[in-house]
Amino acid sequence: MEPHEPCHLVSTTAATEIPFFQFMYDPNHIRAYGLEVKFNNTSARLEVDTGAGGLLISRSVAERAGLKPFSQAEMSGIGDQGYKPGYTAFADSIRIGNLDFKDCTVRVLDSRSVLEDTDGLIGMDVFSRFLVTLDYPMRKMLLGPLPPRPGEAIGVAPGLNTNDAESDDSGTSSEAAANGPHDRYVAPEMKDYTHVYRVGHDLILPAALNGAKLKLFILDTGAWATSISPQAAREVTKAHADHEMEIKGISGKVGKVFTADQITFTFGHMSQKVYDVASFDTSNISKSVGMDISGFLGAATLKLLTIHIDYRDGLVKFDYDANRGYKF
Repeated sequence: MEPHEPCHLVSTTAATEIPFFQFMYDPNHIRAYGLEVKFNNTSARLEVDTGAGGLLISRSVAERAGLKPFSQAEMSGIGDQGYKPGYTAFADSIRIGNLDFKDCTVRVLDSRSVLEDTDGLIGMDVFSRFLVTLDYPMRKMLLGPLPPRPGEAIGVAPGLNTNDAESDDSGTSSEAAANGPHDRYVAPEMKDYTHVYRVGHDLILPAALNGAKLKLFILDTGAWATSISPQAAREVTKAHADHEMEIKGISGKVGKVFTADQITFTFGHMSQKVYDVASFDTSNISKSVGMDISGFLGAATLKLLTIHIDYRDGLVKFDYDANRGYKF
């Protein structure tokens, strides 16, 4: 039986700051960054993933937390092994930092783990009713209020957007959702943000390759390496078959992997030169989002930046502070 109201905030604060923890390849190499999330007071470590949607956890976490399944589902991601079985469940309570939510939808992968040592993934679109800041140099996430649209009520508590059907990300009320889609609103304090496309949970932005070719890339903090399709890579450099590199996701391993020579990616007023760029076919991703996607901007590129995301209006800002001692 579904809850009577969508996932909603019950704590008295609508802002929080949460430290990242690190998933490690080995004692000296970071694989990914994550957040601690409590489901019915059961702790789980979820990887921060702008390339994923909603909350996805393993069967073992769901069973420990006593989550209540209500429908079967299939899930897929990067990899060549197709859809994986799973189900959708309800969590009576979810706690993230000092924010408490009630009656929330969670997707469960029917597996002991989701990816390697992770309990699951937390798509940043769950915070689409907040202004999201991913501060990688300081290794923390900040959530704050979005600027109200003109004529919109101020101070309405946002919810956790764990189900695309729950709202239009307006963050206001069921009445606002009933009014239908909204035009993008750019508040005065956000005039220097970059406009991006949002398709479902994906944030898609243009990037110039070697200062010339303009292609569309998905912002994906869940992918460690920045990647590009072989077709797009060969327009600006050389790409070679790579039998040693391994790329895998929820749908298993990618069969054919290539390495592209040096490419300079320019996006959101930032520019970075990347060597030996991972390359694989992105045609299935393009079909799923209905746009020609040439690759993913991964955490290896984004880890030096502070990223501000307004999912509601499709706005992103990248900050780089050279005084922090990082090289970009």
